[in-house]
Amino acid sequence: MKRQSYKVIWMVLGWAVFLIVWTVLQSNPSATNSFVLYAIWGYSWNLIANYAGEISLGHSSFAAIGAYTTVILFQKFNIYPIYGWMFGVLAAVLFSLLIGCFSFRLKGPYFSLSTLSFSAVLLSLILHFDTVTGGANGLQISFSSDNWANLEFLNPYVYTIIGAIFVAILIILFYFIPRTKFGYYLQAVKTNSIAAESIGINSFTIKLLILVLSAAFTAIGGILSAFSVGFLDPNYMTGLTLATYMAVVPIIGGSNFIFGPIIGAAILEGITIFTNDLSAQNAGYVNACFGLVLMVIVLFAKKGVLDLLLRIPAFFSKNKILNNTKEVV
Repeated sequence: MKRQSYKVIWMVLGWAVFLIVWTVLQSNPSATNSFVLYAIWGYSWNLIANYAGEISLGHSSFAAIGAYTTVILFQKFNIYPIYGWMFGVLAAVLFSLLIGCFSFRLKGPYFSLSTLSFSAVLLSLILHFDTVTGGANGLQISFSSDNWANLEFLNPYVYTIIGAIFVAILIILFYFIPRTKFGYYLQAVKTNSIAAESIGINSFTIKLLILVLSAAFTAIGGILSAFSVGFLDPNYMTGLTLATYMAVVPIIGGSNFIFGPIIGAAILEGITIFTNDLSAQNAGYVNACFGLVLMVIVLFAKKGVLDLLLRIPAFFSKNKILNNTKEVV
């Protein structure tokens, strides 16, 4: 246990060093905050996908529910966001339970379809109740001074630090979950749910628990995003673009690796920075470049960039052995 604790400490320190290097190299605080948010969302999505084998196509809806609930409670009911964020997370958890209760009882791609449909329904509700949600115009969060109770900080790097703490928590979770009884149950359910149930594992409850955990952290990312940007855009928060980014970030980095979502988030934000520098008037370059990178990774690194990087030394050592063998022959 002591040895495992040291490993976790080193991993968290590694994350801190990576973030510091990123921040020094990239002086834009907005890009740094986006990188951290993508990391949170990538880990959150990976919880349900990697451990339960369930693919969510509308995970951004949990971010939207958390953010909208917190901001509406603040602007309409004067509940400080320092307390309101807990209601935002609770709302996302309740909706995740609703989706899970209906879809996890069925076999097949019903969970994926449910999350996709839920995002569309949520967007329609936001647009319909525009007197509360702001409709298509979204919700503006304006502030002029530092205020912890309102989650208002003039220094944007405060949001980076808060987000980095949650990424560290997710790193710890990803390390310990597979080593717990709950993790063994998840592995059994993912491998063969029928066989798992035959030995007494309740696959329905196990999937619900990991979905709740995933939705809670996704909502936290949504709340941080809303207050760091100062604006809630309904089309972005419930749209397919953000949902796709959440899913693709861990896939690109390596969903089986603890640092996979961080690497995926760095690649995604790196592409965004590069395309923005290329041309500020062609936002479509981001998706085009990201799609191209995704195709290359699918072709040459099916288990993610980290897997490819780890295989490079083995590739060269294998060639060296082959060359030595030829020389001998």
